[in-house]
Amino acid sequence: MNNEGTMKSFMKGAVLLTIAGFIVKLLSAIYRVPFQNLVGDQGFYIYQQVYPFVAIFGIWTSYGFAVAISKLLADSDQSAHREILRIAFMYVAAISLTVFVLLFFGAELLAGWMGDGKLDSLLRVGAFAVLLMAPLAMLKGFFQSSNNMAPVAYAQVIEQGLRVSVILIGTWIVISQGFSLYVAGQMAMLGAVAGGLGAVVLLSLYFRRHFGF
Repeated sequence: MNNEGTMKSFMKGAVLLTIAGFIVKLLSAIYRVPFQNLVGDQGFYIYQQVYPFVAIFGIWTSYGFAVAISKLLADSDQSAHREILRIAFMYVAAISLTVFVLLFFGAELLAGWMGDGKLDSLLRVGAFAVLLMAPLAMLKGFFQSSNNMAPVAYAQVIEQGLRVSVILIGTWIVISQGFSLYVAGQMAMLGAVAGGLGAVVLLSLYFRRHFGF
């Protein structure tokens, strides 16, 4: 009976993650057309030059650190979960802080290597998204370890929805006010920060229900 319940929970979670993944991909495909219409080919190129730096660490969070934390939790007693989460958070936070420092304070150097010194402002904004890597990895890993995929699926949709909303609305405001394409790029990078923050808040609320803090 227990195995049957676990299988049902796993299948339900898999379906939710599949649906969430489809919505995320759909939003990712849809926003590109209006965004490119707003900023043109040059503005879209400016954004695409920097966004991969943030996207790489997003992949680490969702598919790397989260899976590792999930494995550690699944293989341990529940009484040890708090300590595992605390230690995991410290390690991932140290990595994310290091990457943040490199991106934020090394922005001018990186932008120079990329052939456009004006990209430094986008790199600095995007660096703040990296700071969310630790709580996202910890929270996603926790829910995945217990086959509770619903919060993870909802967080993915919220993250992408906020990101796309900030990109489109923020870029429209910036362009309509006559700011440069680089400022529009900063606003687009801010979308990644807003999306990650929204996901952290949502997952934290679910986490609080479980642990009470």
